[in-house]
Amino acid sequence: MQLKEFQTGVGEIIMYCQCIEHDMKWIYAGLINESYIENFNAVEKFTLGQVVKEIRDKDYLDNMRWFSKDDYKLLSEVIGIRNYWAHHAFRDFVYEGLKSEEYKKVSARLLNDKNKLGKISQVVEKLRVKIFTKGI
Repeated sequence: MQLKEFQTGVGEIIMYCQCIEHDMKWIYAGLINESYIENFNAVEKFTLGQVVKEIRDKDYLDNMRWFSKDDYKLLSEVIGIRNYWAHHAFRDFVYEGLKSEEYKKVSARLLNDKNKLGKISQVVEKLRVKIFTKGI
């Protein structure tokens, strides 16, 4: 993988993470039986982990199953994925070079994480759209 392709992939991962986090906050806001704008403002500063926990708790309490167990597992992984790409990915290979084994490993992880995030991003977006167009 060329460096430019790698850099673009990291940008896509960060984009997925930001969209997932933002959509999860809107999902939470839409699930509460009050003003969704006020609800969004209340959770806007929540971390992704806090929002996922709130939605999961409400989901299990109401027995709605908005997300599958695998979806919740992946949503919990998003935090670690985002942190890795934001804080560690380049450090893991930059001093050893693009021909190193470490670069190959990080490049493979990039493709794997992009695939995971692409899938869960679609699930999250689909629920957000459903909530605000059809209601739950």
